[in-house]
Amino acid sequence: MNFILECERKSGKAYKEIWHQKFGYFWCQICKKSDGGIYDCEHIMSKGRFPKHKELENCLNKILVCRECHENKNTEAKSEFEKIKRERGLYNLFKHAI
Repeated sequence: MNFILECERKSGKAYKEIWHQKFGYFWCQICKKSDGGIYDCEHIMSKGRFPKHKELENCLNKILVCRECHENKNTEAKSEFEKIKRERGLYNLFKHAI
């Protein structure tokens, strides 16, 4: 089954479980690190900015990131987030709220 369909509307914990079942390990979708550290499921278009948006829990709006990228959104990480937003069509999904 398609990873996106499997993850649709799942919690962050369920997203991580499905990810691990499919790929066998975690890696950061921003810096590509896979060192066995702690990885978080994060909303790309944030809950803080779009608290009640109907697409907030859409799997396209979720990303697996290492703690370093999650906590320290440096210029490189911000650039990668912008690239992912465009690739996944998130500006179109959230266009009425932006």
